[in-house]
Amino acid sequence: MVSLIILLGSNIEPEYWSEKIISILKAHSSIEKIGKPWKTKAEGSFDAPDFINRAIKISGQKKIEDWKILFKEIEKKSGRQKSNDPNSPRTLDLDIVWFDGNWIDNPGLTRPYGIIPIADVAGGLKGPDGFDLKQLAAKLRKHPSILGISKNQASLR
Repeated sequence: MVSLIILLGSNIEPEYWSEKIISILKAHSSIEKIGKPWKTKAEGSFDAPDFINRAIKISGQKKIEDWKILFKEIEKKSGRQKSNDPNSPRTLDLDIVWFDGNWIDNPGLTRPYGIIPIADVAGGLKGPDGFDLKQLAAKLRKHPSILGISKNQASLR
């Protein structure tokens, strides 16, 4: 059994996908911890809708390649349209940021939209460069791109 942390982002029906992914993941894994849904400003575009970013820690028997294939299938089924623009709106983006004790290179590990949600589920893990995730997340909560915890989530549970 391996553990992994997934960082998800959505800015097309983000409240829906932020919750729906939990039931989808339950069908494929054991959920260890679900982070808060953080509302963040979209990067790279002033007129793009805001995102909800969330981290979820799960465990299961798959190899990393199999998880990646599964997550691409889930993204496709969500209606995600791939684009050459890395900042284009999306229904669902699922990235593995931690797998079986190792950090996986991802922009979310260096930006507030990723660090804060990851700290919600990382427990006592140190970041890739040995930084304290919880301390860094506490400082970044005042970053202008962080709009707070999504208020609409409570009504969806």
